Amino acid sequence: MSNIITRNAQLDELPKLNAIWSTVFGDAGKDAFFRIFFDPNLCIVAEHNNTPVSMGYLVPFGNIVNENKSVPCAMIYAVATLPKFRSMGYGAIVVNDLISLAHKLDYPAVVLCPSDDSLFEYYSAKSKMQDWFYTDEYIVSSFINNTLLKSNSNTLVNTPPLIELTINEYRTLREELLNGITHIAHNLRTIEYQAELNKEYGGGFYRIGDACATIELQSDNTVWVKELLIPDIEDNSTKINGVNNALVAIAHSFPASEYVVRSPSKSGNGRRFGMLATSADLINRTKPNKFDAWYGLAFD
Repeated sequence: MSNIITRNAQLDELPKLNAIWSTVFGDAGKDAFFRIFFDPNLCIVAEHNNTPVSMGYLVPFGNIVNENKSVPCAMIYAVATLPKFRSMGYGAIVVNDLISLAHKLDYPAVVLCPSDDSLFEYYSAKSKMQDWFYTDEYIVSSFINNTLLKSNSNTLVNTPPLIELTINEYRTLREELLNGITHIAHNLRTIEYQAELNKEYGGGFYRIGDACATIELQSDNTVWVKELLIPDIEDNSTKINGVNNALVAIAHSFPASEYVVRSPSKSGNGRRFGMLATSADLINRTKPNKFDAWYGLAFD
């Protein structure tokens, strides 16, 4: 790894970076990302024969909010290595350089959402990243339409409609619903990029009664509810009803065979979702209580 040369990207290398993105990720989100976020000073490339073969980006992401603390954070995103150069340490050194760059630019916290569960161990071993964000992620099949609706003839009558929200409206409601929960308060550019992804896939930002959701439609007749936030309710049965009502409303507006839903985990049973490297004492412990730190939008 010590022989790998890394540096900031150059503006005239944009076609090469586009090509790496397309090779590794396809073209989804590419044009919107480079239009909204690209800054060569926030991109690290690893090169072979003076040509980028691996890359990663530092995205100004917002703040990690915990109780009375609010710490600026940046996201490491779109770490990609051309297939011929994988398993040679390129990705790890790019991630470590991005962590160092973030701290140099006065971002005391850096976050990363690994694209595969096995990468948590990889980044833990190769960098200062540690598990920190968790999510409840569950799959709901067509029972929403076939069973839940039939079990209560008044369900649709009592289910609030989906009301599409602007970027600013969604950001405001999101912060209201996450008040008191350790979370990433996304900045407007982050939500703007997610809005572009919503537009590309279909879907959007929605209010559902007192709740809100970020929805993407997939080509395999699956709806991804990337973020479902409902009011904090102590009564578990009321909370379950709130989730069910939101899902019924989503299913009514977006019929599909399957729904993949993410929401904040407070049970300790959620799956790990994101990682954190920090130079700041965020919460005086390695993980939040009950694994309740909420990453939110990850552009995956």
